[in-house]
Amino acid sequence: MTAETKIHYMDKYAPISEKRAHIASLFQMALADSEIAGFERFLINGIAKTLDLDYREVEKIKDNPSAYKSVSFSEEDRMIQFFQIVQLARIDLRIEKSEVEMLEVLAHRLRIPEFKMDELMSRLKGIGVLDYQEFKQILKESV
Repeated sequence: MTAETKIHYMDKYAPISEKRAHIASLFQMALADSEIAGFERFLINGIAKTLDLDYREVEKIKDNPSAYKSVSFSEEDRMIQFFQIVQLARIDLRIEKSEVEMLEVLAHRLRIPEFKMDELMSRLKGIGVLDYQEFKQILKESV
């Protein structure tokens, strides 16, 4: 890996603090409705595997996700992270009130402006599947 290589938090070579913070945010989202459903855990485990985090590390994060603070991601990394958080919230094809509240908290931590969050939530209500480029466009349009 060269010095010019851009490392995104999704890269297994990213600093461990960034990887832990992202997995912690995903667990906080999954726990917003008081339980982690099987498909939510499956998604989190897949992302953790991509980040090269082992099972013990993931379990430690799950046991106390609020202990891991968000770190300074680039704007693109924050968008990707928030996209994954939104996908986790929508994995069961509905977003509960408690999940909306957690999305707002996590959006604030990731420095997603409130007006963009409002626009995103109103647009998501009528959309089935949402890919990253569409998600990014929604956030860009609301600027």
